[in-house]
Amino acid sequence: MKNKIYIIVILSVLFSCSDFLEENPNSFLAPQAIRSEADVNNFFSGVMGRFASGNYYSLHYYYLTEGTTDMLTIRTSDEERTDLDRYTWKTDNSRIERVWRECWTIVANANNLLEGIENAEGLTDEFKNNFKSATRFARAYVYFDLVRLFDGVPIIESPVKGADEILGATRNSRSEVLNFVREELEAIEDSYTNDWNQDHVFDGYPTKWGAKATLTAVYLTLSGNEYNENRWQDAADKAKEIINEGPFQLVDYSELFLVNNKNNQECIFSIQSHRNRFATASRPGGSRMGNQRGDGGLPIAREEIMDLWEDTDLRKASTFLTEIENILADGTSGGIVTYDIWTPNNFPFVAKWTSSGKAPMDFFSDARRDRTNFIVYRLGDILLMHAEAENETNGPGLAETSLNRVRTRASLPPLNGLGQSDFREAVRNERTLELSYEMKRRHDLIRWGILTETIRNNDPAAGENVQEHHKYYPIPQNDFDLLLDFEGQEGYEQERTNEEE
Repeated sequence: MKNKIYIIVILSVLFSCSDFLEENPNSFLAPQAIRSEADVNNFFSGVMGRFASGNYYSLHYYYLTEGTTDMLTIRTSDEERTDLDRYTWKTDNSRIERVWRECWTIVANANNLLEGIENAEGLTDEFKNNFKSATRFARAYVYFDLVRLFDGVPIIESPVKGADEILGATRNSRSEVLNFVREELEAIEDSYTNDWNQDHVFDGYPTKWGAKATLTAVYLTLSGNEYNENRWQDAADKAKEIINEGPFQLVDYSELFLVNNKNNQECIFSIQSHRNRFATASRPGGSRMGNQRGDGGLPIAREEIMDLWEDTDLRKASTFLTEIENILADGTSGGIVTYDIWTPNNFPFVAKWTSSGKAPMDFFSDARRDRTNFIVYRLGDILLMHAEAENETNGPGLAETSLNRVRTRASLPPLNGLGQSDFREAVRNERTLELSYEMKRRHDLIRWGILTETIRNNDPAAGENVQEHHKYYPIPQNDFDLLLDFEGQEGYEQERTNEEE
């Protein structure tokens, strides 16, 4: 009975509702329901809203991308989360499954929306074009996450019409998936109208700049250890286009992540969040200050990590949360509590996603959750992408300018005159400091080919547990049991556990 129920769940995610569930064909999720501009806007908001769900960027994606790096350790009694920290996760880990299923939900909804826009009457070609491009971006970005997290996956470009399309699905190779993402982004990057790009450049909607930023990251990934396709020059050129032609500028690092400065001029693409659940996970928990672990078990890792930042580095204070106002049960202030010593019950927390814009922070407001966005791409990231790609293509010469713009903002001296190898290490170190806790670290370590050695050398919680196959997560067991033509993830020795009914 369990497997029969689960088949209904997985199919209802990927089918358009009217086809599979035989509901009214005007069901909100069905392509046939899209008849007006308002329908498209509402449906598209639903697609983008899922990025900020707890099953994706608001919580569980963070466990998968940051909780499995050397930057964090997970302190919680929840076995599934500690398994991620220790590299002992199992194929039925629900944290992994939640991200997997949320990604496929977005793909399905995007496919339904694309078909609905195409078939809708009364919409202008300009309107259709802009929203089709934005929806294709959302789908491509999800596939970018899927291939980085799970290796090769099926490429599904239209609404699923029958059970056999899913239950008989096979995996495309990782190269096929990532090049599908590349081709989609190349097709849409300059397809938006000028009015669209101007109206939405700082409001979280996909624009040509978000497509170009993602495309830069795709070129870097294709050039990295898993693909070795040498797209360094493409990455350097695309990053330079954003730097030279985009309306973006570096802002004060201390103001970059504040709630009252969302969608600022450094942000290229951000996931709009109204109830950031990770804020709860990276602050002290409990109704009083005595419970000093994060509610979700994600404080920073170790004292050595905080020591990576020089004391003169202006980014340090904005990266680590060391002071919080203790609000008592009656609403009055109990004074400032500091988290700046390294004992089992007192250590700094991650500050980036928990800033209320107050200093010090009243972390009890809004149920200890924040309305901070998740910045996916920003100018500081693009400058470092350019420095990395330019160095690999032509050496440090022109790359120094991009690297040093980032260092200058942090009040660090410029780096000049390095050889290519030393400059490569300097860029990698700068990405660690500049982009810490921004869900970049794991992806960087994998494309640099150093995930296993980095975790073994720097993460005592995982140590020798980490193996080469851990660079990808397993296909969640519930789905693997149903997808009979689906190959299991290499290294996990995955077997189907379902019994014949």
